[in-house]
Amino acid sequence: MTFKKYVWTIGNTTFRESNLNLKIEIQLNALKELFLQYPDEQWAPNLQNKYYDLLSTKSIDGKPFIRGTAPNKAKDARQLTSALADLGLVDRDSRKLTEIGNKILSIRELEAGQNDEFFEIDKDSFVYLKQLLKTQIYEEDIKIKPFLAFLYLVTKHEYLSRQEFTYLLPTCLNVSDVIDTSETIVQLRNGEVSIESIIANKISSMSNYNEALELLLSSPDVSEDTITAIGFNRKSTSYDKPIFPVYLCLFDMFENKDIDSVEAKISKAKRLHLMLKKINSNQQVSWRKYLKVNNRKINSDSIVRIYENELFSCSTDNAFKEKFFYAWHTMKWESTLEDYFDLNRRYFLLTDIIKYNQEQFSLTTLASAFFEDLVDDLLQEPLLNQDEYIIKYLKDISLVDINPVLDKSKNDVYRSVQIKLGIDPEITDIELFLKNKRNQEFNELIDLKFPEEVLLELMDSFIDRNDERIKELVTDDATPSTCFEYIIGIIWYKQSGRIGFIEDFLKLSLDANYLPKSHAIGGNADLVFTYEGTDTYPKHNMLLEVTLSERDSQRQMEWEPVTRHLESQLLKSRNVNDYCVFVASVLSKKTMQTFRLQKDYEIDGFEDARIKIITLDGRDIKQIILNNRDYASLYSIFENAFLSPRISNEWYQKDIVTTL
Repeated sequence: MTFKKYVWTIGNTTFRESNLNLKIEIQLNALKELFLQYPDEQWAPNLQNKYYDLLSTKSIDGKPFIRGTAPNKAKDARQLTSALADLGLVDRDSRKLTEIGNKILSIRELEAGQNDEFFEIDKDSFVYLKQLLKTQIYEEDIKIKPFLAFLYLVTKHEYLSRQEFTYLLPTCLNVSDVIDTSETIVQLRNGEVSIESIIANKISSMSNYNEALELLLSSPDVSEDTITAIGFNRKSTSYDKPIFPVYLCLFDMFENKDIDSVEAKISKAKRLHLMLKKINSNQQVSWRKYLKVNNRKINSDSIVRIYENELFSCSTDNAFKEKFFYAWHTMKWESTLEDYFDLNRRYFLLTDIIKYNQEQFSLTTLASAFFEDLVDDLLQEPLLNQDEYIIKYLKDISLVDINPVLDKSKNDVYRSVQIKLGIDPEITDIELFLKNKRNQEFNELIDLKFPEEVLLELMDSFIDRNDERIKELVTDDATPSTCFEYIIGIIWYKQSGRIGFIEDFLKLSLDANYLPKSHAIGGNADLVFTYEGTDTYPKHNMLLEVTLSERDSQRQMEWEPVTRHLESQLLKSRNVNDYCVFVASVLSKKTMQTFRLQKDYEIDGFEDARIKIITLDGRDIKQIILNNRDYASLYSIFENAFLSPRISNEWYQKDIVTTL
């Protein structure tokens, strides 16, 4: 009996990371730096140690990228970079950047924005999409293109539930499995089958599991060796040893269910509870749920529920063994598949064509329209031999070079969108229609995810640097500083009456769910709000500069850039009314003083303009929310503050804080 793979994964569990885009880019930059320093060294333990040390000097929002205390630095360096090789960003043997890896870095360095071909996603996301379209697994037990399997299923069924994505998709090992799973999804949604029964059927279809079951059934006296032999634990048989006492206890309860007194049954159930404590924590939860065993509730009432389990309704020993076998392995499969869920999700979401919300995966409108009539042909595409595959995988090629069926024009996609959404044929500007649709969806997200009470809590979390809470309330795919910029932008958009397209103002890298993503470089354009003239204020642009930096570091990080950005904006627009609002979570007194003292600064080439910078901190933003200050009133407050004769701290306290 041998273990056979029953699941695929994208990436690897050693690099199952939040902030995946950012951490990939940091590693690519570090590897590029490493090989510039040591161009003639090979990827061997000595260089791996140097890479680990180099990576330990990198930081994210002031926190170390890695702790730098690994007992085996070379091993950690290999594990950290292996995920980059899985994505084709570095060569698997040399760990030098491939054409794909260099492409990702060049995109970010150029601060490139949207890809305008089809999907309206960041250009680096488009590179990841092409990589996943190419990705194939060609092994003895698995011959599949995982992302194409996903596209096929999600297109045929409009969405995949979290359960379907977790337990069904990764067990599609070939094209036939994908087609069968498509039919199974219909049955699952109709309530005709359960996830457990689907997994059990897959187990029963595998010859090695049938051999294992036969061994169990043919063993008159099941021993610890029997249990470890049929457990198929890939790490070590010792991991399955704790299941043996559980089996013995369950078998004893089954054999004596008709003769044991209530007291005896309670005693055995309590012993079972103790045995379950010694098994793998993930499986322990599954077993407790399956058996309804909870030590605090083991009494005469709970015994009835425990003995209602299907194990104890068996009529023969072999029937019991078979039920136990399938229950155990179903739990093991579920545990493994659950462990891989987040990994597959994170790597698939790199494409930014997948929406994941309300426990469902779906495609963006453009992606759905692009792929819906192609998925049958894509799924049937033959896999390449390994040498051909590696050559193709490591090159930055076009969609058409990946597969000729992907040859679509933007007009083709727009026509599909028009048909799919039932858009009035007289509406010819589909691009504007889709932009309005995205803006509406973004506003729905704001209303659902960021009501006033959440925004207020977030401001407290930014002030106190409660990073874990920020991740919970916003996303774990962006740093706290990126989240701060995103949230301040949303607040300003709301207070401005939600005029215009919020994506135009934010200028942040956003995923398909309109949540922010962080990058190592690039994507740091100022937030610029454009206001047409009204009776209350003239036509102008307002730069929104945001920082989560500590008081002591604001001088180094903010003083020169903020002034320079506003000066550049004024020279570009030639509008004397343009100004800047600078928001710090906790405002440094010196930062406020410095910006205030620049009010009389003259700009070479635009003498009529002045440096108008209004400084706010997290508490001021809370007051704006609580008092529901609209932009007209804010503009008036800021203009009066700028014209005030007061300077320094008195100016900030009396003309801004008190007035707000």
